[in-house]
Amino acid sequence: MEFDCAEAFLASAAYSHSQCQCLIVDVQMPGMSGLELLDKLKNEANPLPVIIISAHFESKTKQKPDGALCMLSKPFSAEQMIACLDEALSA
Repeated sequence: MEFDCAEAFLASAAYSHSQCQCLIVDVQMPGMSGLELLDKLKNEANPLPVIIISAHFESKTKQKPDGALCMLSKPFSAEQMIACLDEALSA
């Protein structure tokens, strides 16, 4: 599934009916940022595994944000993404 922004995901049936097994979000998105979405999701009873991606991680985000499963810096390899997805789907 693909969503234009975090707010669209949060309003979707995929979110409300727990139909997702993993989220891949960019730090910079229209509206709510990927980090803001991560903050919202990590406080839930069963938080989704979240893979954070960005072309430019700011100094405050050089470490993996709390609640993120993986953090990938663009450009990243297919192997790096597959490793993160394997980890997410086995969690």
